[in-house]
Amino acid sequence: MKCFLHIGTEKTATTSIQRFLTLNRETMYEYGFFYPSSLGKLNSIKLAVAAYHPKRSDDISLSMGITTDGSLSLEKFKEKVIRELMDELKPIQDQGTDVTLLLSSEHFHSRLTRIKEIESLKSILEHIGVTQVFVIVYLRNPTELVGSLFSTAIKSGAIIAEPPPPSNPYFNNVCNHKNTLEKFGQVFGESSLIPRIFHKNDLIKESVIYDFLSALKINSSEDSFLFPEVENESLSNIGIEILKRLNRSIPRISGSGINPLRGNIVSYFEKHLNKPKYAVSPETYKEYKNAFMESNEWVRKKYFPEKDELFKDTFYQDDIRRSEEHTSELQSPNTIS
Repeated sequence: MKCFLHIGTEKTATTSIQRFLTLNRETMYEYGFFYPSSLGKLNSIKLAVAAYHPKRSDDISLSMGITTDGSLSLEKFKEKVIRELMDELKPIQDQGTDVTLLLSSEHFHSRLTRIKEIESLKSILEHIGVTQVFVIVYLRNPTELVGSLFSTAIKSGAIIAEPPPPSNPYFNNVCNHKNTLEKFGQVFGESSLIPRIFHKNDLIKESVIYDFLSALKINSSEDSFLFPEVENESLSNIGIEILKRLNRSIPRISGSGINPLRGNIVSYFEKHLNKPKYAVSPETYKEYKNAFMESNEWVRKKYFPEKDELFKDTFYQDDIRRSEEHTSELQSPNTIS
Protein backbone atom coordinates (compact mmCIF):
# COMPACT_ATOMS: atom_id res chain seq x y z
CA MET A 1 0.00 0.00 0.00
CA LYS A 2 1.25 3.46 -0.91
CA CYS A 3 1.00 6.41 1.43
CA PHE A 4 1.10 10.17 0.94
CA LEU A 5 2.30 11.78 4.16
CA HIS A 6 1.53 15.51 4.39
CA ILE A 7 3.71 16.95 7.17
CA GLY A 8 2.88 20.68 6.94
CA THR A 9 4.93 22.64 7.71
CA GLU A 10 3.12 24.81 10.24
CA LYS A 11 1.53 28.03 8.98
CA THR A 12 1.16 26.77 5.40
CA ALA A 13 -2.65 26.42 5.40
CA THR A 14 -2.52 22.87 6.72
CA THR A 15 -5.88 23.33 8.45
CA SER A 16 -7.48 24.40 5.15
CA ILE A 17 -6.14 21.25 3.47
CA GLN A 18 -7.37 19.10 6.35
CA ARG A 19 -10.83 20.66 6.32
CA PHE A 20 -10.96 20.02 2.59
CA LEU A 21 -9.97 16.37 3.01
CA THR A 22 -12.48 15.91 5.84
CA LEU A 23 -15.29 17.39 3.73
CA ASN A 24 -14.34 15.19 0.77
CA ARG A 25 -13.48 11.82 2.32
CA GLU A 26 -15.88 9.96 0.02
CA THR A 27 -14.81 11.84 -3.11
CA MET A 28 -11.12 11.32 -2.30
CA TYR A 29 -11.87 7.59 -1.95
CA GLU A 30 -13.39 7.63 -5.43
CA TYR A 31 -10.06 9.02 -6.64
CA GLY A 32 -8.22 6.19 -4.89
CA PHE A 33 -7.20 7.92 -1.64
CA PHE A 34 -8.26 6.86 1.85
CA TYR A 35 -8.20 9.61 4.51
CA PRO A 36 -8.79 7.82 7.84
CA SER A 37 -10.92 9.28 10.64
CA SER A 38 -9.64 7.07 13.47
CA LEU A 39 -6.45 9.16 13.71
CA GLY A 40 -8.34 12.37 14.44
CA LYS A 41 -11.56 14.13 13.52
CA LEU A 42 -9.77 16.63 11.29
CA ASN A 43 -6.20 15.37 10.87
CA SER A 44 -3.83 12.52 11.72
CA ILE A 45 -2.60 13.95 15.01
CA LYS A 46 -2.94 10.66 16.95
CA LEU A 47 -0.44 8.99 14.64
CA ALA A 48 2.07 11.77 15.26
CA VAL A 49 1.74 11.30 19.03
CA ALA A 50 2.00 7.52 18.67
CA ALA A 51 5.47 8.05 17.18
CA TYR A 52 6.71 10.09 20.16
CA HIS A 53 9.83 9.08 22.06
CA PRO A 54 8.70 6.87 25.01
CA LYS A 55 9.78 9.46 27.59
CA ARG A 56 8.28 12.43 25.79
CA SER A 57 5.36 14.33 27.30
CA ASP A 58 3.83 17.59 26.04
CA ASP A 59 0.56 19.49 25.84
CA ILE A 60 -0.80 17.28 23.05
CA SER A 61 -0.02 13.95 24.73
CA LEU A 62 -1.49 15.25 28.00
CA SER A 63 -4.66 16.36 26.18
CA MET A 64 -5.04 12.77 24.95
CA GLY A 65 -4.86 11.39 28.47
CA ILE A 66 -1.36 9.95 28.20
CA THR A 67 0.24 9.97 31.63
CA THR A 68 3.43 8.80 33.30
CA ASP A 69 1.64 6.94 36.10
CA GLY A 70 0.73 4.00 33.89
CA SER A 71 -3.04 4.58 33.53
CA LEU A 72 -2.51 5.27 29.83
CA SER A 73 1.10 4.97 28.82
CA LEU A 74 2.41 6.10 25.47
CA GLU A 75 2.95 2.45 24.52
CA LYS A 76 -0.68 1.56 25.28
CA PHE A 77 -1.81 4.63 23.35
CA LYS A 78 0.35 3.61 20.39
CA GLU A 79 -1.10 0.09 20.39
CA LYS A 80 -4.64 1.52 20.45
CA VAL A 81 -3.94 3.91 17.57
CA ILE A 82 -2.47 1.12 15.41
CA ARG A 83 -5.32 -1.25 16.23
CA GLU A 84 -8.02 1.29 15.39
CA LEU A 85 -6.31 2.29 12.14
CA MET A 86 -5.96 -1.35 11.07
CA ASP A 87 -9.63 -1.97 11.93
CA GLU A 88 -10.55 0.99 9.73
CA LEU A 89 -8.42 -0.33 6.87
CA LYS A 90 -9.55 -3.96 7.15
CA PRO A 91 -12.82 -3.72 5.14
CA ILE A 92 -10.94 -2.04 2.29
CA GLN A 93 -8.16 -4.63 2.32
CA ASP A 94 -10.68 -7.50 2.54
CA GLN A 95 -12.30 -6.21 -0.63
CA GLY A 96 -8.93 -6.13 -2.34
CA THR A 97 -9.45 -2.47 -3.20
CA ASP A 98 -6.27 -0.71 -4.31
CA VAL A 99 -6.18 2.57 -2.38
CA THR A 100 -3.47 4.97 -1.31
CA LEU A 101 -3.38 5.95 2.35
CA LEU A 102 -3.50 9.73 2.85
CA LEU A 103 -2.27 11.22 6.13
CA SER A 104 -2.01 14.86 7.14
CA SER A 105 -0.70 16.56 10.26
CA GLU A 106 1.71 19.44 10.74
CA HIS A 107 2.71 17.69 13.97
CA PHE A 108 4.57 15.06 11.97
CA HIS A 109 7.04 17.86 11.36
CA SER A 110 6.76 20.20 14.34
CA ARG A 111 6.65 17.53 17.07
CA LEU A 112 8.69 14.64 15.64
CA THR A 113 11.98 16.49 15.86
CA ARG A 114 14.24 13.49 16.48
CA ILE A 115 15.34 11.05 13.80
CA LYS A 116 14.28 8.15 16.03
CA GLU A 117 10.75 9.56 16.22
CA ILE A 118 10.51 9.84 12.43
CA GLU A 119 11.85 6.28 12.24
CA SER A 120 9.14 5.25 14.70
CA LEU A 121 6.54 6.78 12.38
CA LYS A 122 7.98 4.83 9.46
CA SER A 123 7.92 1.64 11.53
CA ILE A 124 4.22 2.13 12.33
CA LEU A 125 3.41 2.69 8.66
CA GLU A 126 5.29 -0.46 7.67
CA HIS A 127 3.44 -2.39 10.38
CA ILE A 128 0.05 -1.52 8.88
CA GLY A 129 1.19 -2.53 5.40
CA VAL A 130 2.62 0.62 3.83
CA THR A 131 5.37 -0.22 1.35
CA GLN A 132 6.03 3.19 -0.23
CA VAL A 133 5.79 6.70 1.25
CA PHE A 134 5.67 10.08 -0.47
CA VAL A 135 6.27 13.05 1.83
CA ILE A 136 4.49 16.29 0.86
CA VAL A 137 5.97 19.32 2.60
CA TYR A 138 5.14 22.98 2.06
CA LEU A 139 7.94 25.48 2.60
CA ARG A 140 7.26 29.09 3.56
CA ASN A 141 9.59 32.07 3.72
CA PRO A 142 11.08 32.21 7.25
CA THR A 143 10.63 36.00 7.27
CA GLU A 144 6.87 35.36 6.94
CA LEU A 145 6.85 32.34 9.23
CA VAL A 146 8.27 34.19 12.21
CA GLY A 147 5.36 36.64 12.32
CA SER A 148 2.75 33.94 11.86
CA LEU A 149 4.33 31.68 14.49
CA PHE A 150 4.52 34.59 16.93
CA SER A 151 0.87 35.46 16.30
CA THR A 152 -0.12 31.85 17.02
CA ALA A 153 1.96 31.82 20.20
CA ILE A 154 0.19 34.93 21.49
CA LYS A 155 -3.21 33.43 20.64
CA SER A 156 -2.16 30.34 22.62
CA GLY A 157 -1.57 32.49 25.69
CA ALA A 158 2.18 33.03 25.50
CA ILE A 159 3.60 35.88 27.57
CA ILE A 160 6.46 37.05 25.38
CA ALA A 161 7.09 40.59 24.21
CA GLU A 162 8.66 39.89 20.83
CA PRO A 163 9.33 37.00 18.46
CA PRO A 164 12.23 34.87 19.74
CA PRO A 165 15.56 34.77 17.86
CA PRO A 166 16.15 32.26 15.04
CA SER A 167 18.09 30.05 17.47
CA ASN A 168 14.87 29.27 19.38
CA PRO A 169 14.48 25.47 18.97
CA TYR A 170 10.82 25.55 17.99
CA PHE A 171 11.05 28.46 15.55
CA ASN A 172 14.31 27.11 14.12
CA ASN A 173 12.78 23.70 13.45
CA VAL A 174 9.88 25.22 11.49
CA CYS A 175 12.04 27.70 9.54
CA ASN A 176 15.08 25.56 8.75
CA HIS A 177 13.88 23.85 5.56
CA LYS A 178 17.21 22.23 4.77
CA ASN A 179 17.12 20.46 8.13
CA THR A 180 13.54 19.32 7.51
CA LEU A 181 14.25 17.85 4.09
CA GLU A 182 17.44 16.17 5.24
CA LYS A 183 15.77 14.51 8.25
CA PHE A 184 12.75 13.16 6.39
CA GLY A 185 14.92 12.28 3.39
CA GLN A 186 17.24 10.30 5.65
CA VAL A 187 14.35 8.20 6.98
CA PHE A 188 12.06 7.86 3.96
CA GLY A 189 14.60 8.44 1.18
CA GLU A 190 15.29 11.58 -0.84
CA SER A 191 13.18 10.32 -3.74
CA SER A 192 10.12 10.26 -1.46
CA LEU A 193 10.17 14.02 -0.87
CA ILE A 194 7.69 16.31 -2.62
CA PRO A 195 8.60 19.86 -1.53
CA ARG A 196 6.26 22.70 -2.55
CA ILE A 197 6.62 26.46 -2.14
CA PHE A 198 3.89 28.12 -0.09
CA HIS A 199 3.38 31.39 -1.93
CA LYS A 200 0.44 32.27 -4.14
CA ASN A 201 2.66 32.79 -7.18
CA ASP A 202 4.00 29.25 -6.81
CA LEU A 203 0.69 27.51 -6.04
CA ILE A 204 -1.54 25.98 -8.72
CA LYS A 205 -4.35 28.51 -9.37
CA GLU A 206 -2.89 30.46 -6.41
CA SER A 207 -4.65 27.91 -4.18
CA VAL A 208 -3.03 25.56 -1.69
CA ILE A 209 -5.90 23.08 -2.13
CA TYR A 210 -5.52 22.88 -5.89
CA ASP A 211 -1.77 22.68 -5.42
CA PHE A 212 -2.19 19.81 -2.96
CA LEU A 213 -4.42 17.96 -5.41
CA SER A 214 -1.77 18.48 -8.07
CA ALA A 215 0.86 16.96 -5.75
CA LEU A 216 -1.42 13.91 -5.53
CA LYS A 217 -1.69 13.97 -9.35
CA ILE A 218 -5.44 14.56 -9.17
CA ASN A 219 -6.81 16.66 -12.03
CA SER A 220 -10.40 17.69 -11.45
CA SER A 221 -12.93 20.48 -11.78
CA GLU A 222 -14.38 22.47 -8.89
CA ASP A 223 -17.62 20.53 -9.31
CA SER A 224 -15.96 17.37 -8.03
CA PHE A 225 -15.30 18.67 -4.52
CA LEU A 226 -16.69 20.65 -1.62
CA PHE A 227 -14.52 23.57 -0.54
CA PRO A 228 -14.25 24.86 3.03
CA GLU A 229 -14.88 28.50 3.81
CA VAL A 230 -11.78 30.67 3.87
CA GLU A 231 -10.99 31.77 7.40
CA ASN A 232 -8.68 34.62 8.36
CA GLU A 233 -6.82 33.53 11.48
CA SER A 234 -4.18 36.26 11.45
CA LEU A 235 -4.05 39.19 13.85
CA SER A 236 -3.07 42.80 13.34
CA ASN A 237 -0.31 44.58 15.23
CA ILE A 238 -2.91 46.19 17.46
CA GLY A 239 -4.66 42.85 18.02
CA ILE A 240 -1.42 41.18 19.08
CA GLU A 241 -0.45 44.07 21.36
CA ILE A 242 -3.78 44.04 23.20
CA LEU A 243 -3.86 40.24 23.44
CA LYS A 244 -0.31 40.19 24.85
CA ARG A 245 -1.50 42.41 27.69
CA LEU A 246 -4.61 40.32 28.28
CA ASN A 247 -2.44 37.19 28.45
CA ARG A 248 -0.66 38.73 31.43
CA SER A 249 -3.85 39.65 33.29
CA ILE A 250 -6.08 36.75 32.15
CA PRO A 251 -3.75 33.77 31.53
CA ARG A 252 -4.94 30.95 29.28
CA ILE A 253 -4.14 28.29 31.88
CA SER A 254 -5.70 28.58 35.34
CA GLY A 255 -4.84 25.90 37.84
CA SER A 256 -4.88 22.61 35.92
CA GLY A 257 -7.18 23.66 33.11
CA ILE A 258 -8.23 26.32 30.61
CA ASN A 259 -9.17 29.64 32.21
CA PRO A 260 -12.96 30.07 31.69
CA LEU A 261 -12.61 33.85 31.97
CA ARG A 262 -11.03 33.97 28.51
CA GLY A 263 -14.17 32.61 26.85
CA ASN A 264 -13.93 32.90 23.06
CA ILE A 265 -11.67 35.93 23.20
CA VAL A 266 -9.29 34.65 20.50
CA SER A 267 -12.15 34.17 18.04
CA TYR A 268 -13.22 37.75 18.68
CA PHE A 269 -9.70 39.03 17.96
CA GLU A 270 -9.47 36.94 14.77
CA LYS A 271 -12.75 38.41 13.55
CA HIS A 272 -12.36 42.05 14.53
CA LEU A 273 -8.62 42.72 14.93
CA ASN A 274 -7.09 40.97 11.92
CA LYS A 275 -6.19 43.73 9.44
CA PRO A 276 -3.66 44.70 8.41
CA LYS A 277 -1.84 41.51 9.33
CA TYR A 278 0.92 41.60 11.91
CA ALA A 279 4.38 42.42 10.59
CA VAL A 280 7.59 41.85 12.50
CA SER A 281 10.07 44.66 12.99
CA PRO A 282 12.69 45.36 10.30
CA GLU A 283 15.34 44.09 12.75
CA THR A 284 13.58 40.75 13.26
CA TYR A 285 12.98 40.45 9.53
CA LYS A 286 16.68 40.92 8.76
CA GLU A 287 17.69 38.54 11.53
CA TYR A 288 15.55 35.72 10.14
CA LYS A 289 16.48 36.45 6.55
CA ASN A 290 20.19 36.21 7.34
CA ALA A 291 19.84 33.20 9.64
CA PHE A 292 18.17 31.01 7.01
CA MET A 293 19.75 32.38 3.83
CA GLU A 294 22.13 29.43 3.52
CA SER A 295 19.38 26.90 4.19
CA ASN A 296 17.08 28.48 1.60
CA GLU A 297 19.83 28.54 -1.01
CA TRP A 298 20.59 24.86 -0.39
CA VAL A 299 16.92 24.00 -0.94
CA ARG A 300 16.78 26.13 -4.09
CA LYS A 301 19.81 24.51 -5.68
CA LYS A 302 18.71 20.98 -4.85
CA TYR A 303 14.96 21.13 -5.51
CA PHE A 304 14.16 24.37 -7.38
CA PRO A 305 17.19 25.15 -9.59
CA GLU A 306 14.95 26.91 -12.11
CA LYS A 307 14.22 29.68 -9.59
CA ASP A 308 16.52 32.69 -9.18
CA GLU A 309 15.75 32.70 -5.46
CA LEU A 310 13.65 30.41 -3.30
CA PHE A 311 11.51 33.18 -1.79
CA LYS A 312 10.85 36.75 -2.87
CA ASP A 313 10.47 39.46 -0.23
CA THR A 314 9.00 42.29 -2.29
CA PHE A 315 5.75 42.13 -0.31
CA TYR A 316 7.51 43.02 2.91
CA GLN A 317 8.00 46.74 2.28
CA ASP A 318 4.24 47.30 2.38
CA ASP A 319 3.99 45.23 5.56
CA ILE A 320 6.68 47.35 7.20
CA ARG A 321 4.89 50.56 6.24
CA ARG A 322 1.58 49.33 7.67
CA SER A 323 3.36 48.07 10.77
CA GLU A 324 4.92 51.48 11.40
CA GLU A 325 1.58 53.21 10.94
CA HIS A 326 -0.10 50.99 13.49
CA THR A 327 2.82 51.16 15.89
CA SER A 328 2.29 54.92 16.01
CA GLU A 329 -1.38 54.29 16.81
CA LEU A 330 -0.35 52.05 19.71
CA GLN A 331 1.72 54.88 21.13
CA SER A 332 -1.24 57.29 21.26
CA PRO A 333 -2.64 58.36 24.68
CA ASN A 334 -5.85 56.43 24.04
CA THR A 335 -4.12 53.05 23.73
CA ILE A 336 -5.03 50.48 26.42
CA SER A 337 -2.25 50.22 29.01
